[in-house]
Formats: sequence, structure tokens, C-alpha cells
Amino acid sequence: MIIKHKPLSELEKLMQTKDGFNDLEKYCQSVFSALDIYISKMKSRKITEPENVDKALDKVTGYRGYINPLLEVLEAHKKNKEAEAYINFKDEVEEKGDKFVSAIAERKASKNVSQIRALRNKVEGYINQCDIMIGVLQSKLNYYRDRKKW
Repeated sequence: MIIKHKPLSELEKLMQTKDGFNDLEKYCQSVFSALDIYISKMKSRKITEPENVDKALDKVTGYRGYINPLLEVLEAHKKNKEAEAYINFKDEVEEKGDKFVSAIAERKASKNVSQIRALRNKVEGYINQCDIMIGVLQSKLNYYRDRKKW
């Protein structure tokens, strides 16, 4: 599966609109699907030959490189949108002359970024999975090198 890497600046632009965010989710899903193939192969022990281990290590490391910057961008975007929603809610309450309750504003702001948080959490989960797979694949390569099988 070939995935066109998107530069950080393009990922940041995608987060500015609803349609852009949907495109970002599709991009992430394509990377997740590619990673799912390697996760499945590893679970079923189909990556056993040294050449396949080396190839898988390169691929998984590359995909991790795609999504790692995305995690940082998503986290920053979530914080910014959450703060913006909090301030907007506070301004609305104060304009009405009602009593402002910070806890309510925090919950509303949190709800406002639920889609961003869900994608961020998924990216974070895949990064963790990549780290595990990279460790396992490196161990396999070291095993093969120690045994002179590669």
C-alpha cells in the first residue's frame, strides 16, 4: 500500500475546516489500514524471514514517521480549539449577565473538541503499537544477525 506523505504544513491546514478535518481523518485511516496489515502479519507470525523482517521494520518505522508529527499537531489544535470554546462560552454567559461557572465551560469546551480528541487518541494508540512492533522487529533482526542467518 502506497501512501503519499503529507507535510506538516498541509496537515495543519487540513485542521482549519470541517471538510479538511474529514480529509485528515481519511489520510490517517489510510496509514492505520497499512499498519493494520503489519499488525495482522505479526500476530499471525507471517513475518519470519530476515528479509521480510527488515522490510517490515522499514515500513512500520516509516508509517510511524507519518503519524508522529500529526500527534503533535492534533494536540496543539485540540488545546487551541478547547481554549477558544471556553472563552466563547464565558463571553456568552457574561454578555447575558449570568453567573459563569468554570466547570460547565470546561465540559462544553471538552465536548467541542471530542472529534479531535478521538483522532488524537487513535494516532497515539497507533504510535504506541508502532513502537512495540519496531522493538519486536529489531529484536528479530538482532537474533538473525547473532545466528548469522542474515
